[in-house]
Amino acid sequence: MSFLDIKNLGRPSKTDVDQRLIQLVQEQPDTTLIHFSGPKDYIRFKSDGSALENNGTLWICDDRGEEFAKGIFVTPIGLIRSAKDLDKDGIINIDDSENVYC
Repeated sequence: MSFLDIKNLGRPSKTDVDQRLIQLVQEQPDTTLIHFSGPKDYIRFKSDGSALENNGTLWICDDRGEEFAKGIFVTPIGLIRSAKDLDKDGIINIDDSENVYC
């Protein structure tokens, strides 16, 4: 879910007229898992595009396991790049050493 959060509530609110829904994606099948590794359990971009204290790696797994996981890495300044297999073992990494898990 993506929404405009002018009052910085950090959560969607049905009663806040200042919030505007940007995108709502259908629920994923039970075999699809979404994980996030970062200082918080969500990613929030500020109005200047930064993601300070909300940065980390977001990855998606299905029943095929870690070898097929895909992910993105969000930097504190808000840059996004594909998660990479830095140690060349066939599994993308959360950081410089830790593999994603499913």
